[in-house]
Amino acid sequence: MGIFVLSMGLGSWKFGSTTEAVRALKKVLLLSAIFLSLAFFTIRLSIMNPQFHWLLLPQLILIGAVGFFSGAELPLLAKLSSPERKENNIAQVLIWDYLGMAFGSLFFGFYILQTWGVYITFALLLGSHALLLIWAFLHTPRQDAHI
Repeated sequence: MGIFVLSMGLGSWKFGSTTEAVRALKKVLLLSAIFLSLAFFTIRLSIMNPQFHWLLLPQLILIGAVGFFSGAELPLLAKLSSPERKENNIAQVLIWDYLGMAFGSLFFGFYILQTWGVYITFALLLGSHALLLIWAFLHTPRQDAHI
């Protein structure tokens, strides 16, 4: 998941300022279709025959490529739909959003889970969510219900 999200951020960065949006979007759709068919058959082959597990390494490379072009898809669609040229702002937001998600997923998987373990990590995660919800509930302005 982290590889995919990181690749989405890189794709958003790369295609955030291109002018050939329609042609690039066609490439994205074509490569996505090719990847999905290759992914299905590679995983199916490695499940049926364990000696083909080495095929999963190129699969990770393909996941990165599809993530790259998936990240490019949203800025390209924004360019096609917004004549006011606001797509650079959208692309910048998506770049930092995807890269932040990639950092979070890699940090969570490689550091937090390894350091604290599964039970403590999820207890802290659920506890922090509960505290955030309580804080949001207490600080949200109330409106009277009118029937």
